[in-house]
Amino acid sequence: MLAAVLFGFNAPFSKLLINELSPLFLATLLYLGAGIGMTVLTFFNQNRKLESKEAGLTKKEMPYVMLMISLNIHHRHDH
Repeated sequence: MLAAVLFGFNAPFSKLLINELSPLFLATLLYLGAGIGMTVLTFFNQNRKLESKEAGLTKKEMPYVMLMISLNIHHRHDH
């Protein structure tokens, strides 16, 4: 839920920066910010000794995940 709120919060700021930065650089900044945010959240969750309720990926699911990633990359190169 927090990720959706933060993503929505970034949209207006992205519109301001799109004229100043290349789309690739802007996307890089957004992904970098998401990575830093998740690293901070992971650090705080480990310090609080909370157990993760999120299911991990299984070996059976990995081919599907790799297919989704490759289709996403292929889709980006088409546009």
